[in-house]
Amino acid sequence: RMKLKLFVNESTMAERLRYYFVKNQTISLRIRLLKFLLKIFTVVLYILRAAMEDRHRSTCTVYVCGMCVRINTTDGPDQVNPYWTDQYTFSWTLIVWVDRHTVIWIVQVVLAFVSCFHEVLNTFVHYKGNLSQQVFSFTWFIEAACSFTFMATVFWEPLRCLFVPVFLNIWLAKSGLESMINDLHRAAHKQQSAMFNQVLVLLSTLICLFMTCICGVEHLERAGKYHMDLFDAFWFVVVTFSTVGYGDITPTIWPSKLLVIIIIFAALSIIPSQLEQISFLWSERLRQGGEYSRQRAKTEKHVVVCATVLRMDVILDFLNEFYALPSLQKYYVVLLSPCELDGPLKNFLQVPIWAERVIYIQGSLLREVDLVRVKMDAAEACFILTSRQEVDRVAADEKTILRAMAVKDFAPKCPLFVHILRPESRLHVQFADTVLCDEEFKFVLLAMNSFIPGISTVITLLAHTSKGQEGNNLNCRWKRDFGRSAGNEIYSVVAQESKFFGEYVGSSFTEASVSAHSKCGATLIGVERSGEILINPGPKFTLDEEDVLFYICLTQEEDAIIVEGMHEQQHSESRRSKRESAGS
Repeated sequence: RMKLKLFVNESTMAERLRYYFVKNQTISLRIRLLKFLLKIFTVVLYILRAAMEDRHRSTCTVYVCGMCVRINTTDGPDQVNPYWTDQYTFSWTLIVWVDRHTVIWIVQVVLAFVSCFHEVLNTFVHYKGNLSQQVFSFTWFIEAACSFTFMATVFWEPLRCLFVPVFLNIWLAKSGLESMINDLHRAAHKQQSAMFNQVLVLLSTLICLFMTCICGVEHLERAGKYHMDLFDAFWFVVVTFSTVGYGDITPTIWPSKLLVIIIIFAALSIIPSQLEQISFLWSERLRQGGEYSRQRAKTEKHVVVCATVLRMDVILDFLNEFYALPSLQKYYVVLLSPCELDGPLKNFLQVPIWAERVIYIQGSLLREVDLVRVKMDAAEACFILTSRQEVDRVAADEKTILRAMAVKDFAPKCPLFVHILRPESRLHVQFADTVLCDEEFKFVLLAMNSFIPGISTVITLLAHTSKGQEGNNLNCRWKRDFGRSAGNEIYSVVAQESKFFGEYVGSSFTEASVSAHSKCGATLIGVERSGEILINPGPKFTLDEEDVLFYICLTQEEDAIIVEGMHEQQHSESRRSKRESAGS
């Protein structure tokens, strides 16, 4: 029988290295982090070497037995470099040779070998048939200038004091940082922000330009008229980049001036394009609404409202009804829609009362990226609204069903409220917590209205929030009464905890309803006992302490204060006398 060896390609050395450098996100992130720290450490060593130099000495001017001999040239900080003669004549010796401590040289050589080894492995892993394109790249150019030069100093001792532009490793650190951020987002399974990446690229580019100019000017000015230390170079670069003009410290030789010109032209060619990209991303972010941050989702409560088209009347009704409850005042409403906001709705949402609590995000519930943007898994509830003005109601319900399925699959624990148009669609959204069918509700109201005239108006008024002030300015009395009564809503309370009905425990339902209405204007309409709701149970029903009472009133008990007058006292005394006579 023939034996097959499977996955042969994955057992090769190239595939194993590709697994560690590319496929395995955690290991790849650690490797890139190590490379980033290595490059930063080499730059720190360069700065340490430059800071340890005595600026008032000309070093490495004489070579004896392979070691640099330091010669005292000045006795004070204000003396002129003796190797400088005029503006155009200077000694290249001070630029080519530096004074490098033996310990620093050893550490830099070791880091150079490690860096070269990593770069060779990285090139081998990413080889795709065109080796010249990888070798003649910006990364390999800097590696050759910084690492290969240090490796050469091992084989010939006189080269140990040769100047090596190690500060250019800051550009490789920048490239490693960008790759590391990408791996970090992949390993954490976190959605990457294009704005964050672009700002990171801009800041890292500015830092690299500053470091290149500071270290380059400081080194070249070793051969200038006056030695310039790192702090003087930093001062000069900050003044030059911020005011595009020189201050009291200026370069004195043409190589340093040429370097400054090159850096300025590089900054003028790189920075504007990155700023343009950031401005484009920012405008797109404002247009699409950005995203709801994970930190806000942890500390604040929010609900998501989705609609195909955001209509002014629909959103206004929803916001008024949602924020009518005092317990929902601290909630945020996130509007998610694939269409852009129209002018009137955009102006409406800029009103301070809504701008602080309503957040608009352009997107679709069918895209997982947009569900992550609105933090659907952390939302307190999701409302899917359907426009009643849809011409094709079947297609509108199909879209609603797909959105509801997408939300339930992404965030199964999020309470889902779905608004559909046709009764046939209810079967497909049974998994939702609450389903409101437009046609079904309309037909029920029409049927009930044929038996009880006016019931549709009562239910409509009860379903809409009002404070009963709509008819105050009208002349007709019935319109004022109608507007005032429109503010009534249904509330519930436990009998023994009620201000309105607590004193009627033990009385009949009819007596409690009549007395409470005459006393505080609250109409008792039903009772819940043992999980069963009874509407107007009649005079034989006696209220119990554990009963849940349903009543209609302009406000709930918590927002009302009962001020008893003489009329109420007379009623209470008459009820007490009746109870005593009935008991006797």
